[in-house]
Order: sequence, then C-alpha cells, then structure tokens
Amino acid sequence: WRGPEQKYAGTVATYYFRVRNPGTASADDVAVTVQLPEGVELVSASEGQMFDSAHRAVSWRVGSLRPGDDYYMELKCLVNAAGMNAFRIGAATALGDLTDHKVAETNVIALADLKLEVTDPKGPIAVGDEAVYEIRVRNRGTNTADIVALFSDGIDAEAVEGAQYSVADGRVTFRTIESLPAGREVLLKIRARANSPGTHICRAEVLCRDLEIKLAAEETTR
Repeated sequence: WRGPEQKYAGTVATYYFRVRNPGTASADDVAVTVQLPEGVELVSASEGQMFDSAHRAVSWRVGSLRPGDDYYMELKCLVNAAGMNAFRIGAATALGDLTDHKVAETNVIALADLKLEVTDPKGPIAVGDEAVYEIRVRNRGTNTADIVALFSDGIDAEAVEGAQYSVADGRVTFRTIESLPAGREVLLKIRARANSPGTHICRAEVLCRDLEIKLAAEETTR
C-alpha cells in the first residue's frame, strides 16, 4: 500500500494498493478488502469495487493471479476524525488457504476553524434602556478557545447568558471553552445599559492559544 502519513481533518486522502503473487503457482479467486476506520467517508474507488456500508468495507474481486502477476487498486476517502486512522487491508483466496494482511495508518490533524460574529441592537437606544448584544462563535476544531467582550466607557454589562463569566472594568471574560465539536457553535448574550449618550463600542475577541489564532469583531451602538 501507499498513502499519506499525515492529513488534515476534512481533506481527501488517496491510497494505492497492490496485491501480488510472488509464488510459482496460480492464486485463484483472490479478493482484497479495505476496512475503513470510523470518521472516514468513501469518496471513490477504482473499477470493480463494492462497498459494504454496514461493515464500512471496500472490496475488489481480483480473480486469478498467475505467478508474478499483480493487481492495482485506488481508494479516495474523506478523513474527519483526529488522531491515528488505521485502514485494515486483507487479501485472500475464496477458500481461505492463502491470506495476507497489512495496516495503513494516517495521522489526521484537526485544526481550529474559528468564526466570530457580533450582533448589536438595531437603531438608536435610549440612555437607560436595555441593549442586547450577541456573540456567536463556531469552532470546527478541538482546541480550547478563550472569549472576551469589552465595552467602551458609558455602557455597562448587567447580565450574561450562555456561559460562566466574570465582569470587571467594562470587560466580560468568559470561562474557557475546552472543546467545540465540528459544526457546533456557542451563543453568548450580554445585556447592557448605557449611562451616557454617544456612540458606544462592543468588541469581542476569541483567542486559541495552542494555534496562536486571535479573532476580533466590533460593533457600535448609538
């Protein structure tokens, strides 16, 4: 077999397989099966393949291999699960008197894919009225993420929903998010009131220290 030693989660990996008969007699009714690990999705395979979705197995009916003959196969699949992905490969004759097995391993790396959105209240808000800000964070990776919301002078956060937090000097600091599964998001709401007129700023920051990623988004409210 031949394939990548390392891939990023969410990308397509291509594998090449060869079954060969190095003996002096013919090997009849040969079949090759590749067992897909969890988190791997079949994209395509070379001609003659059959896919057993229940057992997550791709197989080829090779037929007879004369002495010195070989047969090549190709497999493309989408890798999603972080960590070592093991593809179990088996070749065998129909009677089972000839078998061989290999394991193809690819280390899949998940990267944090952060997206940050801040939504501020519509239109001018009267001094003293409640203004609700929403912070939405989506993370496709498995790394931790820190979230902070900062308000300019003249507006104070009064209540927060969606996560544990602390408030000090116009700064709302949320408890570190340890993990966000793929496709999941966190919605945080901050209820604030202005104590003076003007254009006030709400700035949100997301920091993923492991990958040195920092995102910021800012909205203004009159």
